[in-house]
Formats: sequence, structure tokens, C-alpha cells
Amino acid sequence: MGGKQSQVNKVKQSIESEVIPQVIEKLSPAIQESLAEMEDVMIEELEENLRLIISIEEEALQAALNQQDDMQIEHDKS
Repeated sequence: MGGKQSQVNKVKQSIESEVIPQVIEKLSPAIQESLAEMEDVMIEELEENLRLIISIEEEALQAALNQQDDMQIEHDKS
């Protein structure tokens, strides 16, 4: 049983010290590329959301200015 456990430990150590680092090294560029793509998409979505918010705020401001002008005209008439 000791020999079997020793073999298991060797395999485990080999996996931890060689196989896993090799897999990480091979996957790392793809992971970095995916992260960069996700970052680009998120930035684009954020920019679009900000443009939409600014547009809504500009419309609300314009409506308030129009209402103020209308009230001034009505006040001037009276």
C-alpha cells in the first residue's frame, strides 16, 4: 500500500508542478484576449448608456426651458 500511495503522490506532484502550469500557460493568451474583448464590449455599452442618459437629460432641460419660455410669455401677456 505504501508503494501505491507513493505513486499517487508522484502523479499528484507531477500534475501540480508540470501539467497545471502548462495548461495555464497555454490558456493564458486566450483568457487575456477574452478579457480584453469583454472590456471593450463593456466600455462600448457604458458609453452608449452615458450617451442615452445625456440625451434624456438634454431633452428634459429643453422641455423645462420651453416651459419657462411659455410661462414668461403668459406672464408678459397678463
